Amino acid sequence: VEVNVVGDADAYLGIDEVEDSPNAEFVGGDPDEGTIELDFTETEAGGNGFNPNATTTVDDLLQVTNAGTQDDVGVWFQLYEGQPTFDDPDEPLLDEDVIEAITITTEVDDEEVNLEEEAAVLDSGEEITVDFEIDTEGIDPDDFEGEILIKGDTRENFWPQESDWI
Repeated sequence: VEVNVVGDADAYLGIDEVEDSPNAEFVGGDPDEGTIELDFTETEAGGNGFNPNATTTVDDLLQVTNAGTQDDVGVWFQLYEGQPTFDDPDEPLLDEDVIEAITITTEVDDEEVNLEEEAAVLDSGEEITVDFEIDTEGIDPDDFEGEILIKGDTRENFWPQESDWI
């Protein structure tokens, strides 16, 4: 899965692996170029991908930081092109089954936030750690390939709201 930084060429939205996380080895790519690559195909301990028909949780995978000067920046992960609406989702970036199998979360004020359904709001200098959960029940683990967009915006009307299209 390749994760692209959208609309922030000056890196005001910092994205990197979580320092000292055992899951940092899954994070690669070139954050300076705006691309993070998540590679779950192999681990240093000899693991080789997701288990079939199982749920795998990867905690503390990414760190997202508001490195800009503006407060109240909503940050979310988007699995569709464009700005989907409740009734008409745009083109999916991943296979529909894979979209249903991925859950991307963080914790804000001791509450879990699903970053596909709502934005985590960061003030300048604040950061979140991002967890992924992958449920391969009925899906070939090799099908987990594609792009996920990480978005940040101060305009609340652009933030995702809980809806059926996610």
